[in-house]
Amino acid sequence: MTTSPVSRRTVLAAGAATGVAASLPPILSVPANAAPTPSTQWRDVTASLGPDIAAVGTPVFLGPHEGWLPVTVAEHANRGILRWNGRRWTPWVLPEVVRANGGALAVSSHRKIWYVTLYGERSSYFYDGAEWRAADLPLTPPGVAGQAAAFPVWLTPHSLSAGRDGTAWVALADVINDKTAVMHWNGTAWVPAEIPLPSPSPVATRVAVRSRRDIWVAGYFRPAPSHSQQPFTLHWDGHSWTDVVIPPVEGGAVQVIRSVVPVSKDFVWAYRSNSHVGQNQTLLRWTGGKAWEEFLVPKDVNFPSPALGEDGRGGVWLGGWGRDSTQYVHFRDGGWNLVQGPARTGVEEVNVSGLVRVPGTRTILATG
Repeated sequence: MTTSPVSRRTVLAAGAATGVAASLPPILSVPANAAPTPSTQWRDVTASLGPDIAAVGTPVFLGPHEGWLPVTVAEHANRGILRWNGRRWTPWVLPEVVRANGGALAVSSHRKIWYVTLYGERSSYFYDGAEWRAADLPLTPPGVAGQAAAFPVWLTPHSLSAGRDGTAWVALADVINDKTAVMHWNGTAWVPAEIPLPSPSPVATRVAVRSRRDIWVAGYFRPAPSHSQQPFTLHWDGHSWTDVVIPPVEGGAVQVIRSVVPVSKDFVWAYRSNSHVGQNQTLLRWTGGKAWEEFLVPKDVNFPSPALGEDGRGGVWLGGWGRDSTQYVHFRDGGWNLVQGPARTGVEEVNVSGLVRVPGTRTILATG
C-alpha cells in the first residue's frame, strides 16, 4: 500500500485466529466501502507486524501519527511494544529491565508511558521520555499482609488507564479471595488510592481515566458472603466520588462490569454481562445523571466480554468472537447493526480483544 492504512475514514481490524490457522500472522482488514457508516463488506490488508508476533494487545493512540501496541513475541521479552508513526508499526527495543511480553499500556504523552504485565511476572514499568524503569506494584493488598499466610493472596493487574494530563491509575485484584487494590501514580511511584468501595468484599477490576477530574472505577462486590456478585461503578469528578446506579437484572443474576469507555465528562459507555451465561448482556450509557441507561444486546448476539470502542459520532462498536470470522455490533441512535468481519478459512475461532478510535479520525482499530 502506498497510502497510510490509518486514514480518516478507514476501519481496521487485527485479528487473532485459533485452530489450524493459528500460526498465521496478524492481519488488518478494511471495509470494501470505506464510508463512515457501518459496512458489512470487509477486505483484508496484510499487516507488516512481523512473523514472530504471536498475539497483540489493546493499542493506545494519541493521534493518527502517534500510537503504541503491546504484543507478545516468542522468546523476545524486550520487544513487547510496537510504535506507530503514521505509516507503519516498528518494534520498540526495550532495555533488559523491562520484561514486556503480554501486557497493557497507558500513555499520556511520549514522555509518560506506563506498562504492566498481565501474566507471568506481574510487573510494572514507567517511561519518562528518556529511559524505562521498574515501578513496583503490591503483590498483596495494603493492610492484609498479616492474613497472607493463612489465605494466600496474589494480586494481578486487571486494568490500566491514563489521561492526557499525566493522571494514571491501575486496578489489581485477586478474584479468588475477593481482594483488591487500586493505585494511582504520584509522579514517581504507584500509591494506594482512597476510594469508597462498596462493602463487603469489593473487587475493583476496571479503571478508566480521562483526567484528574474524570476517573471511573468499576468492579463487583458481594452483599453477603453467600450472595452472588453485584456490579458497581464509581465516578470521581474532581471533588467527590459518586456511586452511579446500575439497573438491577431481573432475578438477581450474576453480572459484572466488563469495560468502561469515557467519551467526555458527561458521556460514558460501559458493558455488563455474565461471562458464563449468554443472558442479560447489556450496553450501558451514562449522560451525567445518577444512573446508567441500559440497552439489552440483541438475543442473537452473544458477546460475554466484548471489546468496546466509541465511534466519535455518539455511537459505540462492540467486537466479539466468531467461528469463521470476527463479529462486530454497532449501536447508534437506539439501533443495532451486526457487522461480520472477513471470512477465514480453516480457522476454528477468531476473537477481538481491543477496539479503539484513533483520535482526530474516524478510524476504528480492532486487535485480537
